[in-house]
Amino acid sequence: MKQTTTRWHKQLATAVILLFGVTLSHAQSTCAPGDASRAALLPLALQYKLLAHKFTGDDAELDAPPDVSRDVVMLRKTLDVATQAFFRCEAGDDSNPASLQQKLSAFLHTDQSKRNNNGNAVDGIYGANLQIQIIPAKAFPNSLFVVLNFGIECGDDNLLFLYTQEDGQWRQRLHWYSDKYTKPSDAFGDIFFYDAVPGPTEVQPLVAVVHGHPWCTSGYSDFDLDLLQPATATSSQLHLDHAADGYIRTFDTRFSRTANGLELRVHVASRDSDLIFQPGILRYSTNTGKFILLPVALNARDFVNQWLEEPWSTVAGWSATPGQNLQNTHNRFDYSLHKDGDDIPGVTFGAVRSCTSAPNHFQIEIDLTDSKSNSIPPLYAQIRQNPGSFTMLAVTPKADPTCTGINLMPKH
Repeated sequence: MKQTTTRWHKQLATAVILLFGVTLSHAQSTCAPGDASRAALLPLALQYKLLAHKFTGDDAELDAPPDVSRDVVMLRKTLDVATQAFFRCEAGDDSNPASLQQKLSAFLHTDQSKRNNNGNAVDGIYGANLQIQIIPAKAFPNSLFVVLNFGIECGDDNLLFLYTQEDGQWRQRLHWYSDKYTKPSDAFGDIFFYDAVPGPTEVQPLVAVVHGHPWCTSGYSDFDLDLLQPATATSSQLHLDHAADGYIRTFDTRFSRTANGLELRVHVASRDSDLIFQPGILRYSTNTGKFILLPVALNARDFVNQWLEEPWSTVAGWSATPGQNLQNTHNRFDYSLHKDGDDIPGVTFGAVRSCTSAPNHFQIEIDLTDSKSNSIPPLYAQIRQNPGSFTMLAVTPKADPTCTGINLMPKH
């Protein structure tokens, strides 16, 4: 049985390579009879095989069997090839997103993968409920974003494409999807957002893609953020930058484009032992061709929490005088510098007070405990509130005598 399965995968891989070669060779010519229909049958065959997979127990399949791993990876590749064949051979002059979405759904036989989304079902999950979404890519002339989504264990997986219509032909300018599958978190799912964002030059926008990591148990996960430069007639697609951060999966996540980049509204982990997690704003600029996390927060206390959470390489730029003393204070709370984390103080944020030294100066009390929950001397973060951002001025061992205003953020 193992030899038969391996031989089937080799035959399928050969078919994909041959068909992909045909797709490229005919990219600027007429379509050979049967090319497109054959391309659409390859992912369909894989979906049938994946949907027939039987789980060995009642528990979640956290580690995918080798044949499932290979089939999911191959399914992505064949869906890519089939989508290229559709736009080359079937889309024609049609540029209406709704019409193309309907046609591509029929071309990829999405009706064949429909399954009941019963939360108690354990079989018929991998490759299920293939869905297509096509929307205008407004920042790119005559272009469309195409997203393919299908089921995996404990979540979903997504593929993103950008197609541009030029000289009567549709051409793929961007493709982005995971290249492995050994467990649910390898998929590009849970959350999946994308949009054009500003780049170093106005004439060539970039594409930012955010995806989470599906999982079967934990409500906490990481998201990945990738910055891509679409291909042109004379250049290949480029992966310019990558960033990652944590988020709480049980809350809604929002994504929006900003004048200089993008913004994510997510729930993030809190250093405050009274909270555990809190709403957060993660705003990135992209107009340098890199992700730069900006010192933005909902309030002064949240800014201090984020300053403690992010690496020094990031928050040094959020600080008015990023000298050695301030870095030493930050290092005291940096888990990457403490092997066991036992010597990192526990944090509870206290009073937030305005200061008479300047109208935009605020002080945030940071109450601390040691590894045995004994109180130790607190610290006081001195911050400046700017229009739309914050700056860390200092972290002091004693309260600033000018900061005697009422507690602006009492806990209830």
